Amino acid sequence: KVRMPIFGGSQFERLLSKATDEQVTEPDWMGMLAMCDLVRQQETSTSSALSAIRKLLFHRNSQVVMNSLLVLECLVKNCGQPMHEQVTQYEFLEELKELVRTGYATVRTKVLALVASWNEVFKGEYRYNSVKEAYDALKVEGFQFPELNNSEDIFDAARAPEWEDGRMCHLCRQLFTITKRKHHCRNCGQIFCAECTGERLPLPHFGIEKEVRVCSICASKVGSKSKDAAAATPAAAGSSTAATVAASRQPPVNPQVEIERRKNRRSWN
Repeated sequence: KVRMPIFGGSQFERLLSKATDEQVTEPDWMGMLAMCDLVRQQETSTSSALSAIRKLLFHRNSQVVMNSLLVLECLVKNCGQPMHEQVTQYEFLEELKELVRTGYATVRTKVLALVASWNEVFKGEYRYNSVKEAYDALKVEGFQFPELNNSEDIFDAARAPEWEDGRMCHLCRQLFTITKRKHHCRNCGQIFCAECTGERLPLPHFGIEKEVRVCSICASKVGSKSKDAAAATPAAAGSSTAATVAASRQPPVNPQVEIERRKNRRSWN
């Protein structure tokens, strides 16, 4: 299939072309998150996003296909129900089944992992029963699904919070202006000013390994969970998990105390 040009086309298509290039061997987190933003802000419809990805799934270069599947996974984990409804359509699942049968070994393994995780995520939800049917069909054909290690994380990731909107910061309650701009916490979805979202952390439970903007309250919560996980499974020195825990160690934040602290800081400026 012909690759989409980096120049020309929609913003989503340009980002997708860049993120799925055959020379890209590491996840383009910045590009993928930008694509998620476009979909969540409804600047790109979920159907258009999936249509663009589908054009790349049978590309002759396996790296392009793998990169496309990573983008797909990120969108499913971060764009909520509208994206879930797209990927669970019968026609698309039939394409994934064909990809398992005819694709590269690495691609086959990745698609099987996606189908297995979606089957776990949507278990018991009748409207997504097509995923179970695809899972069962592939199992009958003799394909082995990889074991799911963190089904709880997968479940949470598939239901990343919808982004809220508003006229003022959710924490300090200051009105937004031309100079005081809106920002979203990628963990809770609430809207804040830049000052109240000064923390940066990876959110692996949402499939985000890159450090992204989070609010002070979520930084404390995520840091606390990482700390507990690290205590249960000590990380090797220099590992990303160890770095994340070290960076996020801080006392729990009381929202009211945080508001007063920020007001006092402004009064000194």
